[in-house]
Amino acid sequence: MNLVEYIQTTYPAVQNIDVRHLYESPADRSFGEVALPCFSLAKQFIKTPLQIAKEIAAQLQPAEGIAQIEATGPYVNFSFSPLRLAQQIIPEIQQQ
Repeated sequence: MNLVEYIQTTYPAVQNIDVRHLYESPADRSFGEVALPCFSLAKQFIKTPLQIAKEIAAQLQPAEGIAQIEATGPYVNFSFSPLRLAQQIIPEIQQQ
């Protein structure tokens, strides 16, 4: 399951929203590898981006390959497990 599917499955409120185009790299790499800005989601749910980020982060739990999920201001930041990523990527590379 990829990150988009994981969020849509775990946080059903965004199930019918295409969040793929929202992801970005955090300005500060100490926040993680991927950030989900919640500005457009906040408009759809009529809440502040900070509220949406906190709700999503509270609902999600680290899953396979995801080491940490944290709301930082209006963003949900994701840190990945380097070991798990290597375990997934290396076999794919070896097959090519």
